Amino acid sequence: MVIMNIKLDNIYSFKNFELNFSYPKKIVNSTIEYEYLSDKPNFRYKRVNILIGTNATGKTTFGKAIINIFNFINKRDLLFLDKFHSNKNNPLKFSIEFVNATDLDYLYKLEGEYMGDEKVFINIFKSKINKTDTYEKCRIKYKKISNDTLTYTENLKKIKIDGWFFTFSEDDFLNNIDIKMFNNILKTLDNNIEKVYALNQIDKAYAIKFSDRQVIVQNGKVVDNSTLSSGTKSGINISALISMIYKDYTGLYYCDEKFSYINSEIEISVLALMIQLLKKNTQLFFTTHNLDILDMNLPVHTFNFFKKEKIITVIHPENFIKKNNVSLKNAVLNDVFDFSPNLNLIDELEEELKNEKQ
Repeated sequence: MVIMNIKLDNIYSFKNFELNFSYPKKIVNSTIEYEYLSDKPNFRYKRVNILIGTNATGKTTFGKAIINIFNFINKRDLLFLDKFHSNKNNPLKFSIEFVNATDLDYLYKLEGEYMGDEKVFINIFKSKINKTDTYEKCRIKYKKISNDTLTYTENLKKIKIDGWFFTFSEDDFLNNIDIKMFNNILKTLDNNIEKVYALNQIDKAYAIKFSDRQVIVQNGKVVDNSTLSSGTKSGINISALISMIYKDYTGLYYCDEKFSYINSEIEISVLALMIQLLKKNTQLFFTTHNLDILDMNLPVHTFNFFKKEKIITVIHPENFIKKNNVSLKNAVLNDVFDFSPNLNLIDELEEELKNEKQ
């Protein structure tokens, strides 16, 4: 599936927040292929979305907001809205526009407002995507398909989200893992690993063999007394995600900062592999702190810079950089986009300590 636009208000720390995933102009010789719906080349969308920001800028909660909206749609349970309702005295509001990979002929839009105590209002719209249509044209053609006389649960039966995979979720995934990818990823992260293989006699279990010991992993967790490094543990989730992408298991993938304990070059190589393996009509979200990723040869519109002061905002570098010969990393290091962390309080402590020593 593909998300085209999302609005969040009074959800976690998001206030009047909007993020769009379309791009108006075709890019010649783009390093990311198929950034459009199959057989609909004018319906362009951002296939890869790299979310960069300092700590507590909303990268993780953005993913959690999406997954709660998805669960609300598919399971029709208000508990998923309660989870991210920030100020209970005011309504939360959201809007999401999406295309399901199993139904590429229609663009859907869901608007929701929730006040608590089962006071929820939703509107659902649908737009036919013709072969030459752009996303912008389809937005003009929306027709309401929800019925105000029906309950929200009855109306939500009119739509469904295809599927998704988020790395911070507790989904059961190891039964779908590709053993070669599992082996290669973990051995890259830890050169002391000799082999990774499936344990046929134990359901959803794998053995990580070292020269002096064997570590058993079942359902994504280490189940014996041995310990793995933080990077190797992250590699379990990373391997599962790559397997999902390779097997085209679902349509939307969200990799949330699984590389905090992993070498920068490895992170870049793994991200490049994810992008290479992406199938048509799918979408990848990737959150990171690693500015070296800005040196990858990717379209500028791939990057989204998250910033939080009183509210969370997103900076789109393509609005500032129009030429391909400008280094995005240099622009960030020179704080062109004004989203570097505020170090004033650290500097203040340092200055006080210097004064104490004098």
